[in-house]
Amino acid sequence: MAIRRATALCEQCGTKYVKCRFNTLHQRYCTRKNCMIKRRQERQRQYYRRTYRNDKQFADAERERCKNNIRKRREYLRKSNDEKLSGSPPIPINIDLLATGLLSQWIDSKDPMEVEQAARQLETRGRQLAVTVVCTGSAPDVKDF
Repeated sequence: MAIRRATALCEQCGTKYVKCRFNTLHQRYCTRKNCMIKRRQERQRQYYRRTYRNDKQFADAERERCKNNIRKRREYLRKSNDEKLSGSPPIPINIDLLATGLLSQWIDSKDPMEVEQAARQLETRGRQLAVTVVCTGSAPDVKDF
């Protein structure tokens, strides 16, 4: 008669696997490479959290390491940004194309006729606002300004 082996579903990939006979109570992952990597990462995270919480020297060393890495990263980004700014002149932006693109985005259309029609309406509206003067009844004195 064949020995019956315990089976389970892998928590990572969901496939059915045969548990190791020496570790049937604790095994949660199958023996596929990605699942083994996930298991190792989980174990390392647990060790790191436990050690960080319980060992003051380890926690201080980690804080210092992180502070140094953040400082290095900021210096690197600062240098790369300085090189980008000083290395080449900025590319000029065509304001007409920018306005057309913004208007196209605003009306949510790629049809040139619709964009032109919307531009004409906005131009008319702007002309009306520029010409219209609101009268309050009397002219302001120069002293008031």
